[in-house]
Amino acid sequence: MAFGNSFGGGVSGGSGAIADGSVTAAKLASDAVTTIKILDANVTPVKLSQPFTRGTAVNTTSGTAIDFTSIPSWAKRITLIFNGVSTNGTDIVQVQLGSGALATTGYDTRVFSWTGGTAGTAYTSGFATEFSGSGSAVNSRIGHLTINNISGTTWVAAGSVSQLSTSGSMSFTDGSVVLGGQLDRLRITTINGTDT
Repeated sequence: MAFGNSFGGGVSGGSGAIADGSVTAAKLASDAVTTIKILDANVTPVKLSQPFTRGTAVNTTSGTAIDFTSIPSWAKRITLIFNGVSTNGTDIVQVQLGSGALATTGYDTRVFSWTGGTAGTAYTSGFATEFSGSGSAVNSRIGHLTINNISGTTWVAAGSVSQLSTSGSMSFTDGSVVLGGQLDRLRITTINGTDT
């Protein structure tokens, strides 16, 4: 009985043995690249073209608005986290998006109260974070609003914010807006624009 062997077409060693672009996704088996083959230190946020990053916390200690600008064009989700946010008045805190300039109209937002069965209040100037009439200068707000790009320039928001006071309240926000272009800015302010 004879055994034959044949080795042909092997990849020789040395740099440049495989031409750039010659190994495509179509040529890789689905299980060819596994996490066990990737060293922990090899994939880091700095190496990703679209990293999931945390922005710098901003103290809302003064002013009638807090702006976040230069949002990257590849951003598809933004989560705002409120921790101890209060105002000097009773107006409702809202979030506005923009492309070149802030969109102050065209929002389709509903805010519902935690006190079961209360009809949602509609807002068109931004993503309101509180149920109508629940705003109070003594209240400290804690919660989040997550804003997702659903397609093109259409953004959908959802979240909940609690007001810590003697009575307490929780509001649930859902809404959408279509921008005139690519999202590049965001503002936290009040509906009347004058409360600090």
